[in-house]
Amino acid sequence: MNYIKAENPICDYLELHIQDATKNATTFEFTWNIPNAYYSNLNSPVCEVSLAQCSIDKANNINSNVKWLGSVQNGYNTQNSGLILGHLIRNFDGGNETKYYLNQSSPVKILTPARPQTIKLQLITPNNAAVDITTGSGFFLLKFEYYDHKAVVQGLQNSSYPQNI
Repeated sequence: MNYIKAENPICDYLELHIQDATKNATTFEFTWNIPNAYYSNLNSPVCEVSLAQCSIDKANNINSNVKWLGSVQNGYNTQNSGLILGHLIRNFDGGNETKYYLNQSSPVKILTPARPQTIKLQLITPNNAAVDITTGSGFFLLKFEYYDHKAVVQGLQNSSYPQNI
């Protein structure tokens, strides 16, 4: 199916604070429930999500990556456990905590169904071990860019019904 991005997309931004998440004490996954009223039904059913900004304060001094644990339509993970949205760079401030910021080289854009009701993220090390930041603070700023609604609907119709030859 060939999706076409809107020429000048209107983006949704979600600022997700660690302290507002439901935290899994075993897997260190963070879950946020997003009110359905936040989203407009006028947008396409398909969008790209990327990590626009991130800042984390925690005591651990290890390399960290942000992993998207939602639906992925344009990516593959050999361990079948989500997809990396970005790499965090350590920035020491001389205090007891290590500050992490997003490496802004090139954003990873994951194709996913639009208007997710639940968002799950996790911090992991390069060897895919979960990082415990349940006592840390910070935020993730996600950017949702929608595809052209008419092109998506037409693409779905073209792929759903056999064409007369």
